[in-house]
This record gives sequence, C-alpha cells and structure tokens, in this order.
Amino acid sequence: PGVARTLVDCGLGQVGEFPAAVGDNIALIQRGTISFVDKVTNAMNAGAVAVIIYNNAPGDFTGTLGAAGNWIPAVSVSDTTGATLKTQVGKSATVVNKISDWDHYDGTSMATPHTAGVLALIWSANPILSNTTVESYLFATCKDLGAAGYDTTYGRGLINADAAVAKAGK
Repeated sequence: PGVARTLVDCGLGQVGEFPAAVGDNIALIQRGTISFVDKVTNAMNAGAVAVIIYNNAPGDFTGTLGAAGNWIPAVSVSDTTGATLKTQVGKSATVVNKISDWDHYDGTSMATPHTAGVLALIWSANPILSNTTVESYLFATCKDLGAAGYDTTYGRGLINADAAVAKAGK
C-alpha cells in the first residue's frame, strides 16, 4: 500500500511548473495561489501518480478536493515537513493515502448521534424515567460553554455522559 516513486518539486502546482520528470512520480507542491483541486488536477495532467502539498505557513492544514472523484493519492503536510521533503527532492518517497470506512463529522452531524447515545445511556441506567426527566438530566449535567445558558454557538454546552448517567442511577 502506498505509491513509491521519485519526489519532484513542482513549485505552487500551477500549469507550467511541472517538469517532465514528474511523469510517473510524486509531485511536491507548496500551498498557495491556486486551489487544492487545481494543484492536484494539474499534477494529474502532468502525469504525477501522487501529490504532497505542504503548508506555506506555520503548522498543519487540511485541504479538500471537494467531491469524490478519480483522484490520485494526495496528502497535506506541515511547513516543517515540507521543508524536510524539499531536501529529499530527487530521492525515492512513498505516499500512503489510507482510506477507511471511518469519517470525520462536526456540528449537528456529530452532536445528534452523540446526544442520542447519551440519552440511551441515561435510560439504560433508569428505564422508568419519562422523556422529560431524561431530557432534564441531560441538560442539568451539561457543562455550560460560551454565554450563560442556551446560546446558538454551543447550544446547552458540553454533554457530560458520566454525570448524566450517575444522576439517572440515583
């Protein structure tokens, strides 16, 4: 698993910045100027078999290619990792783009199933509780974040599953 080829510096990944040597090799591209989609598309059109995009500012970042497609492996790395990789241009490198059935969610896409799970835990601790009581235990044990009480940024706050289940078990 992974693509092992020669690492080739391709600047910012703009059309015209890809040397012929990138064909069947790995394109090392700096973040900036054009979108990640354009960088990877340009690398694919130049014949690269994988892309490493390194940050142009301190720290890590996560780029996106938008919609699913027939992309070559593409990964993002920090500026310091990029600087190290630049010293390895012309040498063999391996890009591993691990694909799994796990996904990353945030906002209501993650809060809703998490809340449902905690509500189920509360009921399992005390199955005779009413819906209203279960809800009140959940809200009473949340850690308030942001403005006091309910707010549109944090809702009721951070759920404390242990405290909610303990309250239900009394």
